[in-house]
Amino acid sequence: MSKIKPKKESQFSGPRRAAANVLVAVYGHKAYADIVLAKEVQKVHPRDRALATEIVYGVLRRSLTIDWLIESISSIKIKKMESAVLAALRVGVYQIYFLSNIPVSAAVNESVRLVKGAKKKGFLNAVLRKAAEQKEQLAAGPLHADELTRMHITGSHPKWLVKRWDARYGASETTALMEANLKAPRKTLRTNTLRISRAELVKKLMDKGLAVKDGLYSPFAVDIESGILPPEIKEAGLCIEQDEASQLVAILLAPEPGESVLDACAAPGLKTTHMAQMMNNEGTIVAVDKYAKRLQALNKISENLGISIIKTLCKDSEEEGLLIGPDGPFDAILVDAPCSGLGVLGRTPDIKLHRRENSIKALAERQKRLLKNLLRFLKPSGRLVYSVCTLEPEETTEVVEWFLNNHNNMCIEGADKILPKNCAPLADKNGCLQTLPQRHNMDGFFAVRFRKRG
Repeated sequence: MSKIKPKKESQFSGPRRAAANVLVAVYGHKAYADIVLAKEVQKVHPRDRALATEIVYGVLRRSLTIDWLIESISSIKIKKMESAVLAALRVGVYQIYFLSNIPVSAAVNESVRLVKGAKKKGFLNAVLRKAAEQKEQLAAGPLHADELTRMHITGSHPKWLVKRWDARYGASETTALMEANLKAPRKTLRTNTLRISRAELVKKLMDKGLAVKDGLYSPFAVDIESGILPPEIKEAGLCIEQDEASQLVAILLAPEPGESVLDACAAPGLKTTHMAQMMNNEGTIVAVDKYAKRLQALNKISENLGISIIKTLCKDSEEEGLLIGPDGPFDAILVDAPCSGLGVLGRTPDIKLHRRENSIKALAERQKRLLKNLLRFLKPSGRLVYSVCTLEPEETTEVVEWFLNNHNNMCIEGADKILPKNCAPLADKNGCLQTLPQRHNMDGFFAVRFRKRG
């Protein structure tokens, strides 16, 4: 049997080329950054993969600032640039302005190598060197613009979104929220308590040389402060990466062993598998999603975590006349609805490139249809959790108000009475869970638990 030869170092792609390829796909074809990056980094030497990832997410987080910098320097407008040239410029400018550990010469020279043709190389070289020369002058942003424009450019968020947040939170907290979104999120794991306790996981990770600590709110959460999660830990199904805000959703539903649970928008399965482990892998979870490939991925995750109670069903939960099968009606239902994603911009910054304000109202209508459609599968006295990873009222408090006004057999059960005591600050006056990146150092989530009167 012939052995597979390891790649020679010369066969690997450079981290900047991988980053540029991802950026072309995201900006030009509306591709998902995480999916494209996962493929591209396989072509990069392992020691350089962190740099490729840093550049991709750094550019996407600061995209509006970087494009303003390029427009301030270049004689050619961004709209008229070739995608490969623009991607190389973005890669170079990000390194010059936001990565202090990379010499300017390396940032310029390596970015110039990303394009072919003497004319393009010359243009790139000139613009990037000018960017470096004017760094002190341009780093302050547009000095003579109005306050909203300055916030939008220096904070690198769409102007319509800054305007919304400024009206709701005020300038100071809006700035803090944008700054939180410009940082890489905490690296948080969810302990798989079917196989290991949190204390045992922490010890095992520390023995592997990682600096870790318990999470802030979830009893399942472990934060990695430094070090890389060893592949063998993940492969053994001892934990899975999941932000604490996301973990709190399953805790709010509080599924119990032996219950029947419907997860109506299940993929990729983080909350589904969390519920299964809270149920001690006893009972039934019907996981519904309209994409078969995503359900296949969920099945793989479940198998890795040692979970066997999840039944996947490839259907659209919004479809009128939806049929679930013999497992309903259910003790509990999770509706983790499609949303604008404006609470997780630090984790998925490419959302800022494609989301438009007029899409929020349409998403809210979808969320209402889902709730109306799924309520009939809930048992009397059953509970339903509605959750979204957004901060916008149309998708959060206004959906709750609509739901209660149109379903007088439903009432809210306060999150402060269900979640662990240390989570009390995360509950609003109406008993809804609301996490904010700038206040709680986690993703922005909203969730509410309803009870069906028997």
